[in-house]
Amino acid sequence: MANLSLQSELTRLRKQQAKARQDEVFGGLSRAERAKYDARADRIHDVETELELHTGPAELGASSDRLAAAQKTRVGEKVSNRHPSE
Repeated sequence: MANLSLQSELTRLRKQQAKARQDEVFGGLSRAERAKYDARADRIHDVETELELHTGPAELGASSDRLAAAQKTRVGEKVSNRHPSE
């Protein structure tokens, strides 16, 4: 149950960050807006850490496997995208 509320908070914070980034592109952020942005970024980090602590071993292993596979794919893409002379 706690994970659900943390997930909801994380989703809300990420949406607010995306809106702030969009606002920054089109008009910049004031110092107060930048401070709020930075505070939300810190909170996002805290919530993500807390969610990782509450994730069960089975769930953690599955996400680790996906992460490892994605990293291998990215490494393969980097190598395959190199010019033959490199």
